[in-house]
Amino acid sequence: MPGLIFDPGSEGTDQRFGYVVPKFSGRCVCCSADAGGHVEHYDITAPSGAGHIRGAPVPMPVCQACIPHALDRTSAGYLAGSVLALGVLGIAVGFFMGESEAQGPVMAGGALLAAGGAGWALLQSAREKREKQPGHHPRLYFAVLPGMTSLISDNAALIDELLALNPNARRPGPPASG
Repeated sequence: MPGLIFDPGSEGTDQRFGYVVPKFSGRCVCCSADAGGHVEHYDITAPSGAGHIRGAPVPMPVCQACIPHALDRTSAGYLAGSVLALGVLGIAVGFFMGESEAQGPVMAGGALLAAGGAGWALLQSAREKREKQPGHHPRLYFAVLPGMTSLISDNAALIDELLALNPNARRPGPPASG
């Protein structure tokens, strides 16, 4: 999925917290329609090796029709995958336990977790397919980590617009030497 990296610097950097706040036009980050001045606030609170990064939520233009799906506000997909992986791990641990009293319950617990994780992932996938409409690019992801701010979206028009509006923005890859 295409994305951008915003390099730290004076242009657009929130000096209180050290993260880059990109400049947006008034176009919706999901469908590129005029957002009519409406913004949704993306909470940038994120864990990091040095504690938590906390700062003011980043305002992003979102039209009324895209409010329910434009921004990625949940990690449910990651959690579903984690539950599935724990279930598979539980089955494997139970398999290698040998014949003990705990083998059956451990494998059964692993199977329940795996089935629950797989079901949850399928529900998430179905929801995302329902939200994916022609011309819409749901689930924009914005991350702030020490020394790096990134934005991920499959909205090519948004990526091009942000590159034009933010001199410190670049496509992922090594920084240009110069």
